Amino acid sequence: MAQQSYYPNYYQTYQQPRTTTYMQQPQIQPQQSDQGGLISVPNEQQARNWPIAPGVSLTFKDENSPYIYTKTMGFSQLDQPIFEKYLVTKEESSLDQNNVVDYSSQINDIESQLSEIKDAYKLLKNELDEMKNWMRQPFMSSSNGGQKYE
Repeated sequence: MAQQSYYPNYYQTYQQPRTTTYMQQPQIQPQQSDQGGLISVPNEQQARNWPIAPGVSLTFKDENSPYIYTKTMGFSQLDQPIFEKYLVTKEESSLDQNNVVDYSSQINDIESQLSEIKDAYKLLKNELDEMKNWMRQPFMSSSNGGQKYE
């Protein structure tokens, strides 16, 4: 007589449960273009609504206005994201010959003042050296007729 198994489905392969249509919703990935770390968005509202992970900071470029946005999330999921808006302006960088300043007269004035300071320093140093030499001389008293103490 053949032995009967008490676990007839034990060796059957495992099958994953079938997914229903409500579980198969397509995930919409936000469109972004690679512009050196900038995420292009059509408006400020889309930048504000952009999903962000904790501990991340993102920079957005508005395609329709001259603004840059940053959105920063702290490391806690309880923190509110910090959203900042910056206006982008272009500055002209042309050198105008009329705006070039000639500093040569100011340099000459400073050099002459420095020369005067050096001369005053030399005079003071000479006077100090004379005072040091005078202090090193032995003490002379008028009571002994101006003779040196020995």
